[in-house]
Amino acid sequence: MIKLKWVIAYHGAAYQGWQAQKTGRGVQSVLEEVLQRFCPLASRLCGSSRTDTGVHAMGMVAHVELPESQVGMRPEKLRLAMNAHLPSDIRVVRITRVPKQFHARYHATAKQYRYRIWNHPAPLLNGLAWHVPGQRCSERSWSRQYLVWMQMKHSGVGRARNSKQASTS
Repeated sequence: MIKLKWVIAYHGAAYQGWQAQKTGRGVQSVLEEVLQRFCPLASRLCGSSRTDTGVHAMGMVAHVELPESQVGMRPEKLRLAMNAHLPSDIRVVRITRVPKQFHARYHATAKQYRYRIWNHPAPLLNGLAWHVPGQRCSERSWSRQYLVWMQMKHSGVGRARNSKQASTS
């Protein structure tokens, strides 16, 4: 078996997050369906983390294991073949061979979240930025409230507690 590390970019508007879903469609499922065309015995893709519905990614890392007998092309050729069959909102940016010990989730050292807030109409940012009409990002109280809410949301504290605290602040 060989292990390949994938770097993936996707526009998540049409997906219910990264992970394969029983109902709805995850980015992982789409990638695995296409990969099956080239490597029917491939393991499941293992992502470095999950994303929520509608979230986009610019550098999601995943890994997959393939039997050596099934690897009929170099990683770059596999990337090109995958991209030729994937929908336009998902792209494999890079595929590299990695040691068998590599694990996308356990070897992740950081995540970066980018939130865009736009306070006046910007049609080209629809779906890519949060439009807050009438608010000014320079207003300290509003900005501070938003930042506290975002920190709570991503701090590992339970979602129910976060939504309750965010709604009362």
